[in-house]
Amino acid sequence: MAFERRDDWRKARNYIEAMKTGQRRLAELPFSTRLLRETHAVLMQGVGGNTKPRESSGGARTGSVDRIPATRVSCRQIPTGSRS
Repeated sequence: MAFERRDDWRKARNYIEAMKTGQRRLAELPFSTRLLRETHAVLMQGVGGNTKPRESSGGARTGSVDRIPATRVSCRQIPTGSRS
């Protein structure tokens, strides 16, 4: 199997496992940063990526940056809306 296809397969498998883990842990934990971190850890197993977030990549001007970090938001600020 080609490396790219193996990597795609691993990402898809991790996504399914992360969803299952999140659902299982949600029965034990409230929606929290801990729950998100645990689920994210399952999602990222073996697929590489940076272990430390970058503040920015590129030059000093915003137009030359390839990624601008998202604003940090507390779980308490995320709207929970009702599911129908």
